[in-house]
Amino acid sequence: MRRIQIAGAISAASASLLVFCVVNDVPPQLGSDAASPDANKPLDASSESTLTDAFDAAPDTLQPWDASPVEVASNGVASPFGIGVDQNYLYWTTGYTYEVQRCPVGTTCPIPLHYASGTGQAWDMAVFGTHLFWVERDSAMATADSGPTGAVWKCDTTLPCSSPTLFASQLLEPRHIAVDGVNVFVGAADGVYRCPIAGCGNNKPTPMITGFAMGRGAGIASDGTTLYAFDGAHIVSCSATGLGCGNAPTQNATDTSGVDWLGIGGNRLFWTDHLALVGCTGPCGNNAGTVAATVAGDGNGIAVDGAWVYWVEGGVSMATGRVMRCPSKAACPQPQVLATNQAWPTSIVVDSNNVYWTNAGVDQQHPGSVMMLSKPP
Repeated sequence: MRRIQIAGAISAASASLLVFCVVNDVPPQLGSDAASPDANKPLDASSESTLTDAFDAAPDTLQPWDASPVEVASNGVASPFGIGVDQNYLYWTTGYTYEVQRCPVGTTCPIPLHYASGTGQAWDMAVFGTHLFWVERDSAMATADSGPTGAVWKCDTTLPCSSPTLFASQLLEPRHIAVDGVNVFVGAADGVYRCPIAGCGNNKPTPMITGFAMGRGAGIASDGTTLYAFDGAHIVSCSATGLGCGNAPTQNATDTSGVDWLGIGGNRLFWTDHLALVGCTGPCGNNAGTVAATVAGDGNGIAVDGAWVYWVEGGVSMATGRVMRCPSKAACPQPQVLATNQAWPTSIVVDSNNVYWTNAGVDQQHPGSVMMLSKPP
């Protein structure tokens, strides 16, 4: 794989790249783009491996997967966005009905099961053990004098959740959430915030990285030791356990194409932008990245299960989204196509048996839906 300077290196064509950065060798985070629920245990942040720029040899040509996606739910699913899974249920947020819906894992639900409601647009979600968190971008009850009204809500998945717990509040346009087993991180439009998984005092999260000026919440990921985020121009990092970095986090790879999603797994950091699924190797320094795959479409959600990295592409025109995967530790000149003709896929999650994703929908002929596909071997 060749090394690239991310800034200015990608033409404004409808292409996406897969990029990665080597990080501490710990189990994958569960968050906006979660890995298998088998990893639902505290991360061993002390476990490290040698950082290397080396790729394994490219695998044999990855043939398109011949299994057909199954629609888990569409009736009553209004603009689904975030998605998460545990041993018992598949969960997703609905942006415009302010709720979390669910369906028994591995099955379909012609009428999805209502699980919880908030007070505003529900976006990203994270499931960790028996904890379910979701981000609410703003409250429908906000007024011009309300100030920031974004919030994080929490449910115990072993119980009904007719009255979810307000976990964090007064956030500016939060969009993404990540859980590393100890802390919950929220990517807002003005920075990244942290709460212990047990809860925030007075619902006030700790500012970890500040000074962002973004129109939407920052993409984020944590491996238990290092917190990664996109600040509008760079992938930046900060200690996940320290007091925060203020407006001076470590600047890593430069990417001006609008990074939206980050994911960790297989000892690497991956991210997508509007042109690419991209990242970096080694300590993620020197503004350089290694392109693992170039694909067509607008890169969205990422899920990593150790051996593979999965992602979804919004597509270059109506209902042309795709679901893709590549080995997480090998060169991938030709990504494997898992599904095509999807109606603007946004988020993705995997467990030991299946790949799941949300389609936000594009029109009445291509409505929002939640999809499932058996995992290729």
